[in-house]
Amino acid sequence: MATGDHLELIDWMSIQGVDCFNVFHYLQTGGTNGAQYLNAAYLTDVLPSIVAIQSSDVTHHSVLSTNYDDPSDYYFSALTTDNVGLEGTNSLPAFVGWTFRYIRSERGHHHGRKCITGVATGDQLDGEPVSGLAAGLAACAAALAASITFAGSSYSPQIMRAPNTIKPGYDNARSFFGITDVVFVRISSQNSRKH
Repeated sequence: MATGDHLELIDWMSIQGVDCFNVFHYLQTGGTNGAQYLNAAYLTDVLPSIVAIQSSDVTHHSVLSTNYDDPSDYYFSALTTDNVGLEGTNSLPAFVGWTFRYIRSERGHHHGRKCITGVATGDQLDGEPVSGLAAGLAACAAALAASITFAGSSYSPQIMRAPNTIKPGYDNARSFFGITDVVFVRISSQNSRKH
């Protein structure tokens, strides 16, 4: 629970009977309240821009933040209000989503990626977003890219690279990288959400 700690936030949602998760990583850049205040910052600074581009078939159930640098610092928030998509029903399949790219701030690793499920059928035409959603997609990208704050604690988005423990005799530490921006890329898919 200190400046310089790295935190993970998991946003659990469901659509069409499928559980979907988006995992975010943040560097605490100010304040002393860790996971609990990260949840609050995400719910006020990021989630409203996400639900604004999601079909009402999507319900966000909870967020869970965990501090990698302090195992005692974690916080679970159940969601009951302002947690349903605002873009009407009749969604494309759960594995289809709005895809955003986290632009790396340095060479040597890949850009990050988030696939936000809940594309309403009326929000796309031939696989492209309709012009009326351009402002919402830009606002969501800006919210994903921004440092977020709550009551004096601040958090900056990061790209996290997980340890590789699969190859025999090869191991590397979890690594975090800053970003310069987040941009909407296209409507795409995420295989982990396919039945």
